[in-house]
Amino acid sequence: MAPSVPAQAAYNFTRDLTLGSTGADVTALQQMLISSGYLKMPSGVAYGYFGQLTREAVAAWQKANGITPPIGYFGPKSREQIKK
Repeated sequence: MAPSVPAQAAYNFTRDLTLGSTGADVTALQQMLISSGYLKMPSGVAYGYFGQLTREAVAAWQKANGITPPIGYFGPKSREQIKK
């Protein structure tokens, strides 16, 4: 079970996240995506690793939030949007 992250703005994302990224910020992003309905982690898949499922979920979240291009790279535009 992954640690709980309350609201999406509760975590201060300070770096770009992309395929291969790891760490607590990736876990926080995954929890936000799960709570928002963009990500469903399969049983046995570890949190804290930014893989293809997370990339696809970020892209869907970006599209829904008007971030272009919605390619699944969690960079400055995404960090700014998540603060809103």
